[in-house]
Amino acid sequence: MLRLRSVVGLVALLLVHACGNDTTGLRSSPTVTGSWQMAQFSVGGEYQGATFSCSLTGMTITLTQAADSLGGTHSSGTFTCSVGGQTQSQAVDPGQVRGAVAGTQVTLRIDASEPLTGTWVANRITGTFALDVPGYGSFPGSFVLTR
Repeated sequence: MLRLRSVVGLVALLLVHACGNDTTGLRSSPTVTGSWQMAQFSVGGEYQGATFSCSLTGMTITLTQAADSLGGTHSSGTFTCSVGGQTQSQAVDPGQVRGAVAGTQVTLRIDASEPLTGTWVANRITGTFALDVPGYGSFPGSFVLTR
């Protein structure tokens, strides 16, 4: 009995020492929950011999993670495209975001968009997507979210 108490006491002492002054207990795993700024969102390519480029600016995405599922909202933003020396912008209304996370891999859908697939490291998600436009083709894009 004395030996069991000694072992229990030693384990308790080691746990207290390992935690130091940390009174919060075990730390939870990091999550993507929070507010993210669309630092970069661009897509481009060539259509009917003309090169075009588009970008999305001014959008904030607020995510909530529950296990491996993501949900949330996005603020308004501005979608701007340039082709043949002409530029046109259009407002993007606020909407919904959904997705999933598996380790450091994040997949997001902004409203009914093509999936954005990226890698999450600390306070940054970087990734790519393909913008499929029926009758016009598929165009490569990239994005960066920061918080």
